[in-house]
Amino acid sequence: MLVEIIPVTRLPSRIKSFTYAIPEEISGELLIGQAVEVPFRNKNIMGIVLAIKKDETVKFKLKPITRIISPLPFMDARELALANWLADYYHLSPGMMLKTILPAIPKRKFKAKEVKEILLQTPEGPTEEEKNIIQKIKTSAKKSIVFSPAKKETKNNIYLGLVKEAQKNKKQVLLVVPEMKDLDNLTSFFSQYLGPDQIAILHGGLAKNAYYSAWMKAKNGEASLIMGTRPAIFAPTKDLELIIIDKEHDQSHKQWDMNPRYHVREVAQRIQATSGVKILFTSTAPSIEVISEVAAGNYELIKSAGSPTPNIKLVDMRDEIKKQNYSPFSEVLQEAAKETLEKKQQIFLFINRRGTASSVLCRDCGFVFKCPDCKLPLSYHGASELRCHNCAYKNPLPLFCPQCHGPEIKFSGAGTEKIEKEIKKLNPSAKILRLDIETEEAIKDEYKNYTAGADIIIGTQYALKFIDWEKIGLVGVVSADTLLYLPDFRSGEKTYQLFSEIIFELGNKEKEIVIQTRKPENTALQAIARSNPELFYTQEVEERKLFHYPPFGKIIKLIYQHGNEKKCIYESNRVWQELNKKIMVDKNVEMSLPAPIHNLKVRGRFRYQIILKVPLELGDKLGDFLNIVPDDWIIDINPESLL
Repeated sequence: MLVEIIPVTRLPSRIKSFTYAIPEEISGELLIGQAVEVPFRNKNIMGIVLAIKKDETVKFKLKPITRIISPLPFMDARELALANWLADYYHLSPGMMLKTILPAIPKRKFKAKEVKEILLQTPEGPTEEEKNIIQKIKTSAKKSIVFSPAKKETKNNIYLGLVKEAQKNKKQVLLVVPEMKDLDNLTSFFSQYLGPDQIAILHGGLAKNAYYSAWMKAKNGEASLIMGTRPAIFAPTKDLELIIIDKEHDQSHKQWDMNPRYHVREVAQRIQATSGVKILFTSTAPSIEVISEVAAGNYELIKSAGSPTPNIKLVDMRDEIKKQNYSPFSEVLQEAAKETLEKKQQIFLFINRRGTASSVLCRDCGFVFKCPDCKLPLSYHGASELRCHNCAYKNPLPLFCPQCHGPEIKFSGAGTEKIEKEIKKLNPSAKILRLDIETEEAIKDEYKNYTAGADIIIGTQYALKFIDWEKIGLVGVVSADTLLYLPDFRSGEKTYQLFSEIIFELGNKEKEIVIQTRKPENTALQAIARSNPELFYTQEVEERKLFHYPPFGKIIKLIYQHGNEKKCIYESNRVWQELNKKIMVDKNVEMSLPAPIHNLKVRGRFRYQIILKVPLELGDKLGDFLNIVPDDWIIDINPESLL
């Protein structure tokens, strides 16, 4: 007898499995889905049994399996099929997918930590509206439901109600959240009512033993609620009733920085296709991928009634220039800030940059100061220092231009430090605090204490997860345009989702948000200002259809990286030419020329990319194109950004 094994390790995408011999002493014990130890190259690694075959004639001697690791199958047939499908979809080897899906099995037996008994609280019970929403989700004829919550409390109560319903039927609920802070908050909430023995928590920061313990708890059906960040979508389940994807629109649901570059939503949809499980997408501003399914009648949309909306003001900064107001703050924002401080409420000034200036250039010759490693513009910080926000590079600001030796050095753009200086002029007695990646060490887990005494908080997108929103009375978006006009097809959607999330967090008619822009006519901004999501979604869906962007087509980003830029240019052009031969046959596929990525150099390697736009009807033929791409290239299916 022979056995087909998927080694749980990184392999080229074309290698699916290996054949091993079965030692006579275990020939009757092998089962499909078991974890076994096999010799692979110069070491023993874990593998999963894919198939057991009768003796076949082989031209070379096969290595035998070393031992069976788990007597019971580690994966069932559905989970194996899912891993193989995902490997094909993301153009990876099954071994690479299994390395992501499966936990490391402890070499020694370990004692599970004792679960301390806690006095569980009895929930007050859902409101009538929450009961109705829970009932709608349970009885919906649609297998996918989109829920748009009005308040965090409502969302949490509905989640709890759905888990309680599943418990009654001895079923399980899988809840996937985008970030650790979301997970910490929900863990605290659920632990009050379910107890830690009913919850299995999975995330990448767990120690190997703790991860394996939680994984087995989910697999054995001991936990009625399995929750975690992105990796939790691969949790094994005994009797799954519902998958909840919290903040479905959040970019953190997509793994973009390492293989496999999967999206939680796409994995959940495949699980649904093979098991029939329901999916609940929760979002204040659902992705275009989800909202297009609602428009097509495939998903049901459920909204909370009476969403409390703050007072939203859209300010045209072109008018401020006409009034000779050259401050980064409009008169409207200045007046709103004054009133908020008088009420003893906090102000959050949102800006999408760090530093004092976003770029530094020479007025005489136009030379732009760039990082020697990353080739990105350097930002100016206090103490006459230039810094790269992509790597650790920093350098003193020279007195003269290195190219023409002229003294006319100009600072453009406004960073957090510049905004801090400008707001201090207007409010000299206010306590001002900056929140960006550079303050991370000071914050750690003490963000509420860190921000407690501030009158004005200035922060980038990084700051949003550390804001104590209950204390905020005013949000000032210093410039919406830095996000809105990035050269990326998702820029409008991301802007709309970001501002929708801020509005949701503020969630009070007494509070205010002032959005400053030079393009107030933009549809995303108009939809926000009028609290009219249909205005944004209708246009965005039509544009995506017209230009065949996801979900009406596939975008594939091909990335090559190397320490030598000339090698990068040569290789990306070579592969482009090979792909172009194929595209000349199938003219439905569009392809960009090879180009340097926005962040050209990362960790000492230059990066070039080719973008493919592929029609959905191409379907299974996609492999014909991607098989041309060598294994040392990165293949990113439906990336979150083209930059």
